[in-house]
Amino acid sequence: MKFIATTLFAALLLLGCDQLEIKDTKESVQTATEQTSDGPVGEKGTPPQEKPEDIKRIESSELESEIKVNVKGADPEKYAIQFSWPYLVDGKVLRIRLGSVLAEVLPNQTFFTHILAHNQTVTFSFDVLDKNRKPERTFTKTVRIPTDFVVTAANNQFKENTKIDVTRIFLSESLPLTTNGYTVDIVAEEIHTNSGSIQTFPELMLFKNPTSGIDEQVPFQAAPEKVGRAGGNISITGKNLFGPLKIYMRGERGGQGPKGPASEQRKDGVGTPAGKGRPVCDYNEHGPIQCICEYGAKGGIGNSGGKGKTGGVGMPGGDSGNIRISIHQYIPLEGFDPTLPREGGEVVRVIQIPGTGGKGGPGGEGQRGGHGGQGRDPNNMEDCRGEPGDEGQKGSDGDEGPAGTSGKLGLKCVYVGSENVNECTQ
Repeated sequence: MKFIATTLFAALLLLGCDQLEIKDTKESVQTATEQTSDGPVGEKGTPPQEKPEDIKRIESSELESEIKVNVKGADPEKYAIQFSWPYLVDGKVLRIRLGSVLAEVLPNQTFFTHILAHNQTVTFSFDVLDKNRKPERTFTKTVRIPTDFVVTAANNQFKENTKIDVTRIFLSESLPLTTNGYTVDIVAEEIHTNSGSIQTFPELMLFKNPTSGIDEQVPFQAAPEKVGRAGGNISITGKNLFGPLKIYMRGERGGQGPKGPASEQRKDGVGTPAGKGRPVCDYNEHGPIQCICEYGAKGGIGNSGGKGKTGGVGMPGGDSGNIRISIHQYIPLEGFDPTLPREGGEVVRVIQIPGTGGKGGPGGEGQRGGHGGQGRDPNNMEDCRGEPGDEGQKGSDGDEGPAGTSGKLGLKCVYVGSENVNECTQ
């Protein structure tokens, strides 16, 4: 899936009408992308600095072919479009429109800047005005504004294999870009890390404790009896990297193993029989008139049940996945010295963490205890045996199964031009 920005909005900057004076500001950051057509522009997109006698001068009739366009990155998802042209010797006023009028530029002004949203194609109209401010000539310039990818809560989780081909990508410090084990290909002119990171899977997940009912944080893992997923494949190709980049290549932890079977059933152990007892009767001259039982002793307790079987082996963890990174140039952030010791000591740090094996399955249930000793028959009122014995104790559950095997390290290839690193390790 190739990323396509869908939100189009314009932050319009009106730089004067009658007495327009346009200045190069520091609003366009040092790390901005510059895209030019029809010739070069000066540093940070400003018109070349020329001596007054060296400034090119043209008639307004030549203007259409002499206008130069420079598109450079501003804030995320914003670009500055700057038009520049030679000095108009015939003193004509230039009106610039984008639907409505943006500005009317006096003859002594030779450039104009406008801020627009990314990922769109726009057409500017230029009217050369006569002395009555009526258009005597009109032409257009179409500008393609590049696309950015800014990590937000709406797009930081991939749900399929994805390709991102953009001019600039901006990571988020609070929202890691998470691939979820899919194949992800990132191509960008500029990668702005913003102290953010990329990861295959999260480190932790919420799990509801079945006993307490409370959500607890546990290592991110596959569902029970499921093999842990591998980290997949990540490819990152960039021209300029702004700030150090950290990538976590995690394999998913394996799911818990299957529950062990119950103990094999065998004949219940039977307790000792209840005492027989005897009837006790009252007599008269005609014989017994009333009999009651003198009950025997209660039956013995049944034998204990057998222990349950051991639980199944935990499921295997996933491999860490493979990563290839190619960065042409690293540009340190302001105040950041890449030569100083820091975590990992690398401009691009890849942390490989294969998934651990899943927890062993719970043991099987113990066997039910044996029946107690046989007692009296409640339907036979002349049966004077004692009460039946208690059922034997249930056997203990089986032992938890062994943990599963861990995943393996994947391939790691990192090239950063400024560090001259080009190694693949596994």
